[in-house]
Amino acid sequence: MIFRPVGASDLARVTPLLTGDAASALTADQFRRRLRNGEYRAEWTWIAEEAGEEDTSNPAIWWGRPQDSLPSALDGLVAAAQEGSADRIMLAAGLLTAAHQAYARAGADRPPDYHIFLPPTGRTGRTRLPKPAGGGRQPDKPD
Repeated sequence: MIFRPVGASDLARVTPLLTGDAASALTADQFRRRLRNGEYRAEWTWIAEEAGEEDTSNPAIWWGRPQDSLPSALDGLVAAAQEGSADRIMLAAGLLTAAHQAYARAGADRPPDYHIFLPPTGRTGRTRLPKPAGGGRQPDKPD
């Protein structure tokens, strides 16, 4: 498996995969809009693909402010292997690891933040999550 950032010519292969779901609300329209305004970039969009194959179904997309040199947060991750399977977990882990290593080589002192969308629980309709190790932070990001 090869994990790499996309080039400009790969972007058309990524957008059909962004349909919005419970795990990632990111849609193709949002991706195109944020790509145009500099919040997403080809080099912040990573894919997993088999060597020698043109088909990709596993994008990971990071967000940053237009003036940023490195992304601030993981905004979308699609690992298309069968849900819950070890292959799906390995695809996601491989994408994240490869990108985080590249961002560290580029000067990031820690991996970008990420957001987890879970269904509401309990009577209040709020999901309670433990505080991330190291404190974590939520960057300001418009919809």
